[in-house]
Amino acid sequence: MKTVRTLGIKIRCGATTCCWLPGKFCPQLRTSRLGTSWHCHLFHDQHGKGIWPSLQDQDGWLQRCPECLAAERK
Repeated sequence: MKTVRTLGIKIRCGATTCCWLPGKFCPQLRTSRLGTSWHCHLFHDQHGKGIWPSLQDQDGWLQRCPECLAAERK
């Protein structure tokens, strides 16, 4: 019996950002530390330790994580 499944999901985001319009964010975007740290919950906790890498800010725009960019189907 196969226990691992692969799903394809649709998200709304920019080409390289978590935002498709100012103030409109991907629903998988999460925050911690009283809104000072942002995380992607699609590609999180890859080591099973409950640790989510922070997303990077570039010119005031949250950048999609490398895993999100790599998983995008053209």
